Amino acid sequence: MGNTGVREELRETIISTARKMNYRPHPLAAALKGGRKGAVGVMLHPVGEPGSGLITQFLRGVSAGLDERGLRMWLRFFEFDSELLQQIDQRLRNDVDGLIVAGVPHPATYAMLSGLHLSGLPIISMLERESIPGVTNVSPDRQMQGVLAAQHLLASGCKRIAHIFVPGMQLRYDGSLAAHAAHGVQLDPQLVYSADKYNKGAGETAVRHWLERGLKFDGVIAQSDSQAAGVIEELLRRGMRVPDDVRVVGVDNAPLCDVFSVTITSVTAEMASVGRLAADLLVRKLDGETVESVKIPPKIVIRNSA
Repeated sequence: MGNTGVREELRETIISTARKMNYRPHPLAAALKGGRKGAVGVMLHPVGEPGSGLITQFLRGVSAGLDERGLRMWLRFFEFDSELLQQIDQRLRNDVDGLIVAGVPHPATYAMLSGLHLSGLPIISMLERESIPGVTNVSPDRQMQGVLAAQHLLASGCKRIAHIFVPGMQLRYDGSLAAHAAHGVQLDPQLVYSADKYNKGAGETAVRHWLERGLKFDGVIAQSDSQAAGVIEELLRRGMRVPDDVRVVGVDNAPLCDVFSVTITSVTAEMASVGRLAADLLVRKLDGETVESVKIPPKIVIRNSA
């Protein structure tokens, strides 16, 4: 007998059968044998308008990435700094091998998270804007979202594109400016409406703002598909045609794009890919690799609105 306590002939039969079946050790069993817990923590402050599907896509991506490696997801939602700080305690260290922090940024927690990372708990973030010092971040390429939206409208013949601007999405606006410059088209600052919400009402209000001031525009870039839906509804109420009179582009490629009265052209957020990559990078960090921050390039999905 060997040190397994199994007779040599039985051992050889087991090994031969395993080879024929192309057996591979389960990743979770391997992790546990190596002293790991076999679980990854996901701390999430949800982003996106209700119905946008962003969080569902992200979690599906993370789940798929972890499932491939036989790892479990230890999921917690939070909205406030205090909730995040309370949940990151010794119990977390005892339960998970690494951590993914995702969604709305919480800068007041960054010092603690950086310290946790330096102390030996691998962390990957998926934050909309700024990243945690020293922590690898995975996110959609926000600037390219703006580039694609503007490029499509400009290539479709639009000359006066109105923008709904939301603080925190400066990169999208910068991308649109770059696309305008590349096409030799000047952006009218009067056509930039600042909103503090991503909902349908913000889109409706933006259209009223421009029309009541007598401003002419032939395209609109919204910062969500809900905003785009509001833009379209307000234009239709005022007797304007979409896309004949005004072309409209949203962002996120939410499910509502296909069911709205005028189907909405939208730039994707690629959240499933972001989630899968976040899981992959965290596992690579667990294996001792050095990983860099990544921005996932979006696509534009053409529908009837533009």
